[in-house]
Amino acid sequence: MHDGAAAAYSSSMDNELSSELNPELSSLQNPVAAAAVGAENVTSFVSRVFLWMGGGLIVSALTAAYVGTNDQLYSQLWLQGGALRWVVLLTPLGILLGIQFAFLRLSLASLAALYLAFTFLQGLMLSFVFQQYSSSSIAQAFGASSAAFIGAGAVGFVTKRDLSRFRMVLLVGLIGLIAASIINIFWASSAMYWAITYGGVVLFTLLTAYDVWWVKKVGQEMPEGESKQKFAVMGAISLYLDFVNLMLFFLRIFGGRS
Repeated sequence: MHDGAAAAYSSSMDNELSSELNPELSSLQNPVAAAAVGAENVTSFVSRVFLWMGGGLIVSALTAAYVGTNDQLYSQLWLQGGALRWVVLLTPLGILLGIQFAFLRLSLASLAALYLAFTFLQGLMLSFVFQQYSSSSIAQAFGASSAAFIGAGAVGFVTKRDLSRFRMVLLVGLIGLIAASIINIFWASSAMYWAITYGGVVLFTLLTAYDVWWVKKVGQEMPEGESKQKFAVMGAISLYLDFVNLMLFFLRIFGGRS
């Protein structure tokens, strides 16, 4: 994810901690007090990330439900939308790329606005769920994805292992999953469809554990400030995508067509 940036901020933090100019450092000479303060900072940062993530999911869910349950509006957007349909499809990817390349130059307010715009557009894209699946199927998929997300997130948060070694493996797995999905659009193999489905559940469960671990690492190593608040939004984007993709794959497993 952003291990290099986190490491840079970690180095900066070490320099600050070694400085005697900060009067607050005297209270951290006690290892127990230092550990308590560190744990509080991590908990606060992780909570902030999940608040951003939850807010984004609410925006997407409300948007998807509003459009997906309105047949006329859904038809105007996706069946008769023309160029607008492609704008909705492509703009979220453009936002993600823009955030990646301009992250250091973006203010917190600008980053937050882009995140909310992204989740709104994602909601428009996810409106098909309410057209194609019954409410009971959606509820089952939500329950299953929530359980997988919470379980994997708990593992990522409590583990003492360094998960950075798995970053490249997960990235390769993600690329392979995308490639297989594109191939199967043309191949239309039922066996490959289900392999991709269950593989997607496994992959995004592992990505959830990794991303929560990364969020905790940032919370431990970065000093407080606007940069850390911006990284909270970035962490929320990663976890948001993990959850949404988990739910989409579970919909393929549990989802009976409405």
